[in-house]
Amino acid sequence: MEENVKRTKITLKESWRVVYTIFRLYYQISPARTVLLFVSGAITGLRSFFYAFLFAKTIDKIMFLAQTQDTDFKKLFPYFGILIAYAVIFEGILGGIYSYCRRFFRVKSSFELDKLLYRHINTLGIQTLENPHIANLIQRSQQWLYDTLEVFMESVNLVTQVVRSVISGGVIVMFAPTIVPIFLIFKFITFIPERYFNRLSFNWYVDNSEERRKRSWIVGYLSDPRQLQEINIVGAFKYLSQKIIDFYQWYHRGILHIVTKREIVRSLLNILGDIVILVGYSFVFMALMVKRITVGIATFQMSAIDNFSGAVGNLLGSIGVFNDLSPKMTDLIELMQLKPAVPDGTVVLPRLQKPPSIDFKNISFRYPNSDINIFENLDLSIQNGEKIAIVGENGAGKTTLIKLIARLYSIQHGEILINGTNLSGLKIDDWYKNIGILFQDFNGYVSLTARENILLGKPMQPTSEERIIEAAKQADAHEFISRFKHGYDEILSERFKNGTRPSTGQWQKIAIARMFYRDAPLLIFDEPTASIDAVSEYKIFNRIYEFFKNKTVIIVSHRFSTVRNADRIIVLSHGKIIEQGTHNALIKRGGTYANAFTLQAEGYQAEK
Repeated sequence: MEENVKRTKITLKESWRVVYTIFRLYYQISPARTVLLFVSGAITGLRSFFYAFLFAKTIDKIMFLAQTQDTDFKKLFPYFGILIAYAVIFEGILGGIYSYCRRFFRVKSSFELDKLLYRHINTLGIQTLENPHIANLIQRSQQWLYDTLEVFMESVNLVTQVVRSVISGGVIVMFAPTIVPIFLIFKFITFIPERYFNRLSFNWYVDNSEERRKRSWIVGYLSDPRQLQEINIVGAFKYLSQKIIDFYQWYHRGILHIVTKREIVRSLLNILGDIVILVGYSFVFMALMVKRITVGIATFQMSAIDNFSGAVGNLLGSIGVFNDLSPKMTDLIELMQLKPAVPDGTVVLPRLQKPPSIDFKNISFRYPNSDINIFENLDLSIQNGEKIAIVGENGAGKTTLIKLIARLYSIQHGEILINGTNLSGLKIDDWYKNIGILFQDFNGYVSLTARENILLGKPMQPTSEERIIEAAKQADAHEFISRFKHGYDEILSERFKNGTRPSTGQWQKIAIARMFYRDAPLLIFDEPTASIDAVSEYKIFNRIYEFFKNKTVIIVSHRFSTVRNADRIIVLSHGKIIEQGTHNALIKRGGTYANAFTLQAEGYQAEK
């Protein structure tokens, strides 16, 4: 709670820094339209004031003509002409410019802001993104991203109301100077509870970020047809739905409690506000009764009082909006100022012509927010062009080893060398151009075609239809893709028109085809055939060994029968290498690998 309270109590200077930052953001989108928006907004904000002045002059002229019994209607033409010019300039030209600029930013900003955010998040790295505080920060920033538009528009309104209050206040000073401080004091009094309730609402929202994020994930479960299968079968829908309902009933009670108190206070202050305005009117009425002013001037002065009251109220309202939104914007600014937990290196690595060697030198590693070491003083060397298989029970550290090669996390001790160069010193994009990794939880791009899902293995290179089909054949995917109604142009989800949902095994084959298409110097497969039938698995592994003959290949698998042809098999247990060697050598040794292989083989025999 301390962190949240500290964030909500930002200074006025910090608030204006946020406004300035948001202004610069939108100014970059379109400098010319930004200037036009502020100028047209400031001038059109005065239109009611100018209209009241013109209308007052017209009324006085009409009253004068009536008193002198002058019925020459043509004498009113200049006044009507000025009113028409007012309509053309204020309501037509300036109003149109102002409306266009507002709509431009509303249309344009959504894409520009999304692009800004997802590009920055991509630079932070997995280690940063998995931090719970950062995850909450990202969720809030995504929810509040479009509030930047409100801050930007309020800054326009702020300028407008400053101009409007200064001019209308100047008019009031000329006939009732005591009204101005009365209005200013009263408006400031009304501003204090508004700011208080804004802070209460914001604190309530922020303090429950974690719980709301949990519920949003549950909403995702209940909205995903794939997850609904199991949820409905086990009867979990009502249970999960009730968790959402119970939380939001409690959450909304807290919000409504704040809203109720806020509206009671606001209603009382509105009544007092009307009384203050009537006090201002009384000065005008008294001057009119003693004929010190005309009816038109009285109308104009009453309009000036209304304008001043409204302008000061809106001005403080804009400041209140800034105070309300600035803490949210500080979340966004904090996110945008974040640096990756694993900083990028500086060493340029060209596209490797020969497969790389990888050396783990006395490395120790534990995940962030954990005190348990996954690896401790681990040494491992993988020669260039070597085909390595990594096996072991769940939690042995197999996938973690892959993540360290991908430099998703930084190690606490030791070094990982790529061709003798420290991995942490390499430019990460250069390293990624030389590797291909198929993780257990591989991506399936359901809104894209089968062809696009494969060519994403090397998306920035010219597309080769021949290589796409060859990659699909190597992954045993060509046959079922060809049976799709639209073949390689089939969208891979039934939730899109004319789309098809592949089976889990078919998805895995498409993902493997993506790795064949990538054809990087270093290829890593983490449980690549977990959902694939035994016949296809046998074919694919043989093709992996043959197709990537001149590559460094690392395969992680629970199925020992599929890794027996590797140059070297490494057996991990609790983050330590307990055995390594060829399949035949490990079988002869009669250790952990041999026992596990025998158990799996017996299981296959029993199934037959």
